[in-house]
Amino acid sequence: MNYTVSDAVFYLHDTPGALRFEVRGGLAAAVAKALEASIQTALSIQGGRPLVIDLRQASHVEPEADPILSRLTETGARLLVRDEQLPRLARASTRVPEVAQETPPGGLRRWLCRGLAHLRPGYACGFCRSRRAWSL
Repeated sequence: MNYTVSDAVFYLHDTPGALRFEVRGGLAAAVAKALEASIQTALSIQGGRPLVIDLRQASHVEPEADPILSRLTETGARLLVRDEQLPRLARASTRVPEVAQETPPGGLRRWLCRGLAHLRPGYACGFCRSRRAWSL
């Protein structure tokens, strides 16, 4: 399921481990309001799982979206953010930032990455590059 508002898209990933909303593109106030409404609707299927808002693929987060993100974290949502997003978004949350645990690439991806590394020494694909993510 995905929703588009202006230049942003957000996806709902309904997995056994979490109910995760992934934001891609710019997170403006209007997009944040649409995200909040979608989260309110999705709470009926949450079933005790963690609610995660993944902002790692967001190109930018406008300051006008901060109060909405703050409200969502106060109600139990976790934010996943990149290093450069952390300083400002940490001020919008009452939580202490923690380094998020990343899942290493699975079988086929790992095999493809190793093959690419043999063909192009020093090359690392986007899945293999270590990127630190923060949880708020």
